[in-house]
Amino acid sequence: MKARNRFAHEIMIVVNVFPVMIQRLGERLIDANALHNIVMTKQELLKTLNTREKNILKGLPNGYKNCDMVFLYKMLRISNILKNPKSGYGHKPLSSDISIEDDVERLRILRNELCHRANPEISEEDHELFSQTVISISKRWDKICGSEFAKQIDELLSRDIKEHRIAHYIKKIREEEELKYTLVLAPPTSSWVSERITCKVCVYVICIQQTKAIFWSMPITQLDVRPDPEELVFTEAEQNVVL
Repeated sequence: MKARNRFAHEIMIVVNVFPVMIQRLGERLIDANALHNIVMTKQELLKTLNTREKNILKGLPNGYKNCDMVFLYKMLRISNILKNPKSGYGHKPLSSDISIEDDVERLRILRNELCHRANPEISEEDHELFSQTVISISKRWDKICGSEFAKQIDELLSRDIKEHRIAHYIKKIREEEELKYTLVLAPPTSSWVSERITCKVCVYVICIQQTKAIFWSMPITQLDVRPDPEELVFTEAEQNVVL
């Protein structure tokens, strides 16, 4: 299998299966209307939602079918429906950590790693690791949700993908990331803001008290220019949300 084909197979799973897995889990954990009621009490969180997320939230009482993975993950976390993974948020769980929270964190990390790849070519070794990981997760998920995700993923991994479909899936995942990084811009606190936006680097900006902003899209160590730490003011809501 070519490197680009491996990338397309993984994108198919991330785009077509991961969101449904999170939706089915949400259905098992809490009624969608009950989750909506909890979220509506989180005023700090509501201030950070972009237009797309607000529209999804309006429809939440009708069920989870229109919730994407990023949105639903955020809502379940901020509402404390999902507890902390054993190794903590943002850290890859150990192989021995197989709680539902650990598996949700695995899915989130796998998705973000794939979406943020600069080069759409994946080695055979990395693809094998991805395949083993998602199949293991899906088997545990099937026991909890009574689903057939393991079978669906296995079929997608073995599917032949034409070149034009590879381009389609690459475009789809890029568009999904662009939607995620909707800019909500507070008054610039430094030249770092305008420089990053001019360069069209994906930067997620959350308004804070009309004058300050949080910037998050990649580890700070990967940025060539660092924002002033004194300007990064996190409310309780933002501290509890990892994108």
